[in-house]
Formats: sequence, C-alpha cells, structure tokens
Amino acid sequence: MELSREEFEMLKHAYEVGGRSPGRESEENLAYFEQKYEKIPTDYRWLLKEFGGCHLLDPEINPLVLLTEDFKEFNEFYANDEAMKISTEDFFPCGSLNGEMVGILEATGQVAILPHDMYVKTVADLEVISNSFKELVMNLAQNRLEIEELINNGT
Repeated sequence: MELSREEFEMLKHAYEVGGRSPGRESEENLAYFEQKYEKIPTDYRWLLKEFGGCHLLDPEINPLVLLTEDFKEFNEFYANDEAMKISTEDFFPCGSLNGEMVGILEATGQVAILPHDMYVKTVADLEVISNSFKELVMNLAQNRLEIEELINNGT
C-alpha cells in the first residue's frame, strides 16, 4: 500500500493510541499462505507485513491466523456453492463487520460485505463499504484518532 510519510505516521499513531495489532507477519508466513491458498491482495499484504492486521474500529481487518480461518470458511460455504457465482477470484476475505465477512473485490479493489443471513448470487449483490482497501484503513485510522481526541478532551 503506497502511503505518504504523513499517512504512514497517522496510521502508526492510530495503532499507538488505540489499535490492537497482533504484530507484523513475516515474509515466510505470508509466502506460506500464498503457496497454500492464494495470492494476498497487495495493500492487504502490506498491512499484514507492517502491522499484522487492524482493529482500530469496525470493520476489523484480520491478522493472518484469522485470514486463514476465513479463507477456509469462504471456500467451504461460498466458493463451492454452484448457484453462487462468487469465488476467491472475485472476493478475497480480509475481515469482519458485525459477524459478516468483509472482503476485497478483486475486479475493482473495492471492499464489500458478504452477508451470511441472505443469499447472494454474484459480487454485484454485495454491499460496497469502501472504494479501496487503503481508503478503508485510512478512514479507520482517522476515525480512531478523532475518537481518541474527543476522549482526551472530555467530550
């Protein structure tokens, strides 16, 4: 994920004040996942390597251990459903929001929600929550810092 120095510092500061990071992922662990499953989208891979995941606010961006679980679940319940035309080539799971799976749409780079309580047939049926993974992460960081400022100012 390409970040300006200012963006990187803001993200780093957001983690310092309120983010829970499981720690950076090693290149070896990332390569192992990609060898076993599928290539991780570039921006998500960068976040895993630099911060390990992200839970500044919801949606939560999964660390590698949870990504592995979600990837298996997605393949078991969604990608193998013949009526549903969504696969890991279309939707790459990367997190969760209120129990719903969140993922990156491979064709557009947008981030969308895959609801578990309603049947969807294609990626066009998914609710887009961000125009890009970077935009999502930076919005989470900005919102986290704004909340922290409100808390510190007693409002």
